[in-house]
Amino acid sequence: MIEGTFVFIPDKNLIGKVKSSSSDDCEIDLFFSLGRTQVEKLGCSYQGAVKSGMIERGVLTKETRAYVFKDNFPKIGRIVNYIQDQDNSIIYELRFNGGKSEDYNERDIFVRSWRSPQEDPVKILSSHGCESQYFHDRRKKFLKVISDIKRASHGVTSFTSANIELAVHQIACVKRVLSDPIQRYLLADEVGLGKTIETGLILRQHLIDDPNTETLIVSPEHLCDQWHDELSNKIGLSQFGDNFECISHNDLRNINRAPDILVIDEVHHLVDNSINELLESRKKLIKIASDVRGLFLLTATPPASNPDNFLSLFKILDPDVYNKIHIEEFTRRLEETKQFGRLLMSLNPLRPSSILEDTVNECRKTWPDDSKVKMLCEDLQKAVENENKDEISNGCF
Repeated sequence: MIEGTFVFIPDKNLIGKVKSSSSDDCEIDLFFSLGRTQVEKLGCSYQGAVKSGMIERGVLTKETRAYVFKDNFPKIGRIVNYIQDQDNSIIYELRFNGGKSEDYNERDIFVRSWRSPQEDPVKILSSHGCESQYFHDRRKKFLKVISDIKRASHGVTSFTSANIELAVHQIACVKRVLSDPIQRYLLADEVGLGKTIETGLILRQHLIDDPNTETLIVSPEHLCDQWHDELSNKIGLSQFGDNFECISHNDLRNINRAPDILVIDEVHHLVDNSINELLESRKKLIKIASDVRGLFLLTATPPASNPDNFLSLFKILDPDVYNKIHIEEFTRRLEETKQFGRLLMSLNPLRPSSILEDTVNECRKTWPDDSKVKMLCEDLQKAVENENKDEISNGCF
C-alpha cells in the first residue's frame, strides 16, 4: 500500500486516493470538486479491502480530467500518458491549455469522483477553478443538445436510451400508455408497425423508474427467442439483469405468481376457446391478469369477427366492466363501433365534396340525438360549402 495512490471503489462507482491504513481501517480521500472533499472509511485494512473486492488499484485512462495545485492555485489538464515509477506508484503526463505537457506523480494529482453531486459554482470560482472559454463553449453546445433531447422526449427517457429509430405513432402510443395510471391495454397495430418496439419502450421506462420491476412476456414458442433478442439488444433490457423473462403460451400454465407487468403476444390464440391445448394457460391468464400492475395484450388480428372470443379478451383487460356485459349487448356495441370506424375512414379532407357531404349526412342519421356530433357535422358542412380547405381539414380530424 502506498499512500496517495488511486483506488477504485466498484460498489459505489467512486475513485479516490489512499489516505491512511491500519490493521482495522483504511481511509480513502474522495475529491468531488475544488469546493468539497470527503473521507470514506472502509472498516478494514487496505489488504483486507483489496482481498474482498471493496477496492481495486486505480489507473487513470487517457483523456481523464485531472487537477494539480501550484502555489495553492489549481491547474486543470488531461492525462495523455503514464509510466510506473520504481516504488510502484504511477507518473502521469498531463497536457494543459496551450499544449504544454508536464509529468506528475499520482500523489500530486486529483481526479473528481464519479457520480459527484451538483456543486455550488460560487465555491469553485472562489477556489480559482474556472477553465478556459474553449471548454465552456463546447460544453454549452453539448448540454444544449442533451436538453433539447430531454425536452422532446417529455420525460420518457426510454425514447433516448434505446438503440432504435422511432416512428411517430410509436411515440404517441408509448406516451399515451405511460401517462395512464391504469396501464391495461390492447395493442393491435397491424403486422410490421412495431408492437414489439412500443411494448419494449414501455417496459424499459418501467425498469428505469424501478429496476426491481418483474416482467413476464408470453408468446408463441417460435417467437420467444425473437422477443428476448429484441428486448435485450434493441431495447437494452439486458442492462437490468434478470428482471424480464420470455416464455411460451404453453408454459404460462406453470406460472405460480403474478409478475408486476404481464405481456401476452398473439393473445387471440389464448382467448380462442377452440384451441384445447391452451385451456390450462387460458385459465392461468384469467387468474393472474387481475393481480398484475400492468397488462399488455398484443395481436395483429383481434378476433372482432368472433364476438365471444373478443368479449373474452376484454374480460381479461377489464373484468369489472365486461363481466357484466352479455354477448348480445357486446355484439351490438361492436357493430356500432365498426360503423363509427367506417365513417371516420370516410372523413378524408382530400375526398371530393360530394363524398364528404354524404358522410356528414350519414353521421347525422347514425347519431341523431348526439349534440356533439350534430355540432361537428354543421361545422364541416359549412366548411365544405365555403370550400375552405383549412376548416375542412380541421373538421375531418
